[in-house]
Amino acid sequence: MSYSVHFSFFTLFRDFLIFQVVKFFSPYSRSYSGQF
Repeated sequence: MSYSVHFSFFTLFRDFLIFQVVKFFSPYSRSYSGQF
Protein backbone atom coordinates (compact mmCIF):
# COMPACT_ATOMS: atom_id res chain seq x y z
CA MET A 1 0.00 0.00 0.00
CA SER A 2 2.88 2.31 0.76
CA TYR A 3 4.24 1.74 -2.75
CA SER A 4 0.86 2.54 -4.30
CA VAL A 5 0.59 5.82 -2.41
CA HIS A 6 4.16 6.74 -3.34
CA PHE A 7 3.48 5.96 -7.00
CA SER A 8 0.32 8.10 -6.99
CA PHE A 9 2.20 11.00 -5.41
CA PHE A 10 4.99 10.68 -7.96
CA THR A 11 2.48 10.67 -10.81
CA LEU A 12 0.74 13.80 -9.54
CA PHE A 13 4.06 15.53 -8.96
CA ARG A 14 5.26 14.57 -12.44
CA ASP A 15 2.07 15.86 -14.06
CA PHE A 16 2.39 19.08 -12.06
CA LEU A 17 5.96 19.60 -13.24
CA ILE A 18 5.01 18.89 -16.85
CA PHE A 19 2.13 21.36 -16.59
CA GLN A 20 4.42 24.04 -15.16
CA VAL A 21 7.04 23.49 -17.88
CA VAL A 22 4.46 23.57 -20.67
CA LYS A 23 2.85 26.71 -19.25
CA PHE A 24 6.25 28.36 -18.86
CA PHE A 25 7.36 27.65 -22.41
CA SER A 26 3.98 28.20 -24.01
CA PRO A 27 3.67 31.52 -25.90
CA TYR A 28 0.07 31.65 -24.68
CA SER A 29 0.94 31.18 -21.01
CA ARG A 30 -0.13 34.74 -20.18
CA SER A 31 -3.51 34.24 -21.84
CA TYR A 32 -4.29 30.97 -20.04
CA SER A 33 -2.80 31.90 -16.66
CA GLY A 34 -6.14 33.28 -15.48
CA GLN A 35 -7.91 29.94 -15.95
CA PHE A 36 -5.70 28.02 -13.52
